[in-house]
Amino acid sequence: AADRPARPGFERLSGLVQLDRGSGSLQLTSRDAAVMLPGVFREPRIPLSQLAADIRWKGGNVPEARIATLALSNAELEVSATGTWKAAGDEGGPGSADLTARIERLDVRAAHRYVPLAAGEGTLYWLQHALLDGRLSDGSVRLRGNEGEGLPIAAVCKRAYEERVQISATGFYATPGIRWNWATSE
Repeated sequence: AADRPARPGFERLSGLVQLDRGSGSLQLTSRDAAVMLPGVFREPRIPLSQLAADIRWKGGNVPEARIATLALSNAELEVSATGTWKAAGDEGGPGSADLTARIERLDVRAAHRYVPLAAGEGTLYWLQHALLDGRLSDGSVRLRGNEGEGLPIAAVCKRAYEERVQISATGFYATPGIRWNWATSE
């Protein structure tokens, strides 16, 4: 129904789910799939030419999940990731997460599509209008912290800015709102 909020989802997902007494695993090997993440990205549907994953979890007193491998790609992007999530257990409080992602390839003109809305409208606007051409390669991102603190997107963006990131020789950027008038030399 139109009044119901959009929910996350998938298209053309294929793989294997195994469940066994409080634990399980998910292996994906999908082609021409899509992931829908409304409320996370400006463009909630992310088409993927390939999606592969090996994810395992267990329940019990301290539930946890481990991403042994996650790899996704499309015409603009190629990313791989590993990580863990662990509940706080009996002491209560938030759980903790540790995720490491490697950006093998990214067309910088599309960077704004893959940065969460939580990064802020200013950041997304800059990414969309300032990165005119180029290719990012050999990048990495690490998210680590407690659930209750939220994802440290602002800290990740700051660190990515401060760290060395490889952009190909054809990489260009512009500063939105700042222009040079050749006629008046202003």
